[in-house]
Amino acid sequence: LESTKLTVREAGRMMARYGTGTVVTDPHEIGNVAGLEGIEFQMNSAKGNGFINVCFVAPSCVPTLNDPSIETAPSDLSVDTLNRVAEHSSVVGLGEVMNVPGILMGDAGVHGKIEAYRKRGLVIDGHAPMVSGPALNACVYAGVQSDHESTSLEEAREKLRRGMVGIIREGASEKNLETLLPLINGRNTGRLMFASDDLDPSDMAKRGHINHLLSRAVALGIDPVTAIQMATLSPASYFGILHRVGAIYAGAQADLVIAPNLTEFMPDLVMHCGNIVFENGQMHETQVDDMPHLRPTMNVKLPKIDDLRILAASGDKIRVIELVPGQILTRQTICEAMLKDGEAVASPEHDLLKVCVFDRHRGSGSFGMGFVRGYGMKRGAVGSSVGHDSHNMVIVGTNDADILKCAELIRDLGG
Repeated sequence: LESTKLTVREAGRMMARYGTGTVVTDPHEIGNVAGLEGIEFQMNSAKGNGFINVCFVAPSCVPTLNDPSIETAPSDLSVDTLNRVAEHSSVVGLGEVMNVPGILMGDAGVHGKIEAYRKRGLVIDGHAPMVSGPALNACVYAGVQSDHESTSLEEAREKLRRGMVGIIREGASEKNLETLLPLINGRNTGRLMFASDDLDPSDMAKRGHINHLLSRAVALGIDPVTAIQMATLSPASYFGILHRVGAIYAGAQADLVIAPNLTEFMPDLVMHCGNIVFENGQMHETQVDDMPHLRPTMNVKLPKIDDLRILAASGDKIRVIELVPGQILTRQTICEAMLKDGEAVASPEHDLLKVCVFDRHRGSGSFGMGFVRGYGMKRGAVGSSVGHDSHNMVIVGTNDADILKCAELIRDLGG
């Protein structure tokens, strides 16, 4: 939900139009920005939204890293706090455990969170990109039950063989569906499911939601009923919500989708809790109580332009972040610094841009700088206060003046 950058109600309205009846979401981003207050805001927003059922997994890694020398985060959710979150009726598990090093090194906080939710009989979601062998065994042994980060067939196959539930995602920037579909063999669909992970609303408006994954899977040769199972029965079973939603029988919650075919999966009619919410191309508005509000969260102190200078000498080598098209993975490359008056600078003609990260949480004035390749920008700067997972302000630009101008605009807009 969070990557839609919409309130739960607005995201639900958009998703319901494409036949989604229930989402399982991790309020990890709002937890990093606003702590328990942000998580409770999200949960309260989900109540009676009128369009979809919302189940939550509690964010396991707030802050993302336990090293304040690496990044600035405003929140720290302890085991005690997460135990309070687990008492909420909409919570079905612990959100993706991203701190794999913490698992391997026996970090008491990480293992304490996993154990607290395992004792409650709730699922433990994983996040283990490119983790394999003994390290992967350790994650599974610690209690991690699923993974959605596989980008290659062999990686996903190894995780499935280790007993993990495989989540095949197709989001705005993470596109793994076509690569991972050969996993499906007709006998393992109960341990495979679909997810959008991070999906921008503009992409959802163009392509749809989970129905888009169904359509693509069928077009690529997957049996329609198998695909539907991976979008409905598999996740409902894994997250333990079959008693609430996901079936048609007497007494079940009437969340129904009627579609004209099993190739495009574009609904003609969608029902939520027995009420028609979408019919013949039109949304039916529902009545809700006043929605909650959350306080502003931008607290930025920007540096002076001279502070952004990176001094270098002829022949100096610099590390460069290299983007991988269509993926969230990046590579490191080493190149010679581009110099101007003894300063390492961006060079758009060499596809070398400057990237700055500014603390947006504490007004500390702290910031970091580096270089990035593969962005392709020729002039100006672009930035965002939405940046998984700590959501500090990130600006990429061709020059320092435009980087600061962009940062000032984001700050003045409130993010």
